Amino acid sequence: MPSDGVLRLVTYNVHRCIGRDGRGSVERIAEVLAELRPDVVALQEVLSSERVPHAGQLERLADAAGLQPVAGGTLVEGDGLYGNGLLLRAPPVEIARHDLSVPGAEPRGALEALVETDGGPARVITTHLGLRARERRRQIEGLEAVLLRRPEPVLALLGDVNEWRRRPFRDPLARISRALRPAPVARTFPSQRPVVGLDRIWVGPGMDLLASGPHRSPLARVASDHLPLLAEVRASAGA
Repeated sequence: MPSDGVLRLVTYNVHRCIGRDGRGSVERIAEVLAELRPDVVALQEVLSSERVPHAGQLERLADAAGLQPVAGGTLVEGDGLYGNGLLLRAPPVEIARHDLSVPGAEPRGALEALVETDGGPARVITTHLGLRARERRRQIEGLEAVLLRRPEPVLALLGDVNEWRRRPFRDPLARISRALRPAPVARTFPSQRPVVGLDRIWVGPGMDLLASGPHRSPLARVASDHLPLLAEVRASAGA
């Protein structure tokens, strides 16, 4: 935990580290993360080296940021696994990978890490939901079950939820927002001129949300097709 108690949380769909210029560059994504100075990073569309001895994108980004990688790939791609990942300040106490796949659609999952905080163990969860509304509804039900599965409090849920329609009276994500506090929806996609807020952050009831918003640096606008979304949080007084 930082000395001032403020945690910088980031969710970032890195698009296989391929930028809007069509060039693949792990180093460029690492530079964006350096601009953000994060304590927790939730990554989507990242390749990890779970199946091979050499470092994948996730491990290289962790090394550049001085963070610990936690892999949660859902698809085999080449010699590695592709999907979710976490970067954390310290190795997690426990890791859980939850299958949110819907038959007939691309495999999806949620990656959960139990981390030590000043207030005790807490959970960080990241996910990348499907492209179809019916698919997402089932995956959101799965996420609800994940939230209820353990007694430890949730520090944050972060990810690319692929929900672009604003339906205030029929918002499928409202089920998550009843359990956790959502950061304001911010436009993160496409990165050059964002028009929709696909990337979201929720924080647990024991956390205060101090600030949030997309990171719009010139480098971030080209490094991926999504902008990273940042939230600053601190444990609530007495939590």
